[in-house]
Amino acid sequence: MKVKIPFYNLEGEKVEEVELNLPIEDISEDEFSQLMRVYLTNIHQGTKSTKTRGEVSHPDRKPWPQKHTGRARAGSVNSPIWVGGGVAHGPKPHKVRLHANKKQRIRVLSFMLTQYARGQRIVGIAEPKEPLSTKQAYKWLKTVKLHPFKVALVLDLREEDLARSFRNIEKVRVRRAQLLSPFDLYRNQHLLVTKKALDILNKRLAKYA
Repeated sequence: MKVKIPFYNLEGEKVEEVELNLPIEDISEDEFSQLMRVYLTNIHQGTKSTKTRGEVSHPDRKPWPQKHTGRARAGSVNSPIWVGGGVAHGPKPHKVRLHANKKQRIRVLSFMLTQYARGQRIVGIAEPKEPLSTKQAYKWLKTVKLHPFKVALVLDLREEDLARSFRNIEKVRVRRAQLLSPFDLYRNQHLLVTKKALDILNKRLAKYA
């Protein structure tokens, strides 16, 4: 599938259309959900921790004698059933890593870009002659009606000026075209690209066409 991406200048005027080739238009629901599960699992740090009854810092003594008090038996103030005692079956630090192969990631990326294109949610920004201030960048987003949506700004690694212009704007995430993932599209609502970024995406997708 070939789509035309509209590019706008700093005045918000449409100046040209650039082609984006999307080799995969449709995938199964299972393939999509499997990959999202990989991303969502891998962002967990796995650093949650609780103390067991052997780790809490109370003296491990018997609170009262076993018999002749009329009270229920109690062996330790560290017991999980006591306030301030240890936690039974609580979380401990652990790392779970899931993996997806590159072909699957590119297939889902192409599918999600297709959905973005069909919804007219991909917009291009013409390369400015001079670096933009953050104020100018914010005003431009409002002009092309991308504000207040969540926007992924996709750039080439060398386009540092644009990255500096947009990175402090709320709801704008700067992403590199070489590393753009389906999860970036999953977390955002619109895609803002440059010509260089579009060329890189075309090359990445063409390998698995």
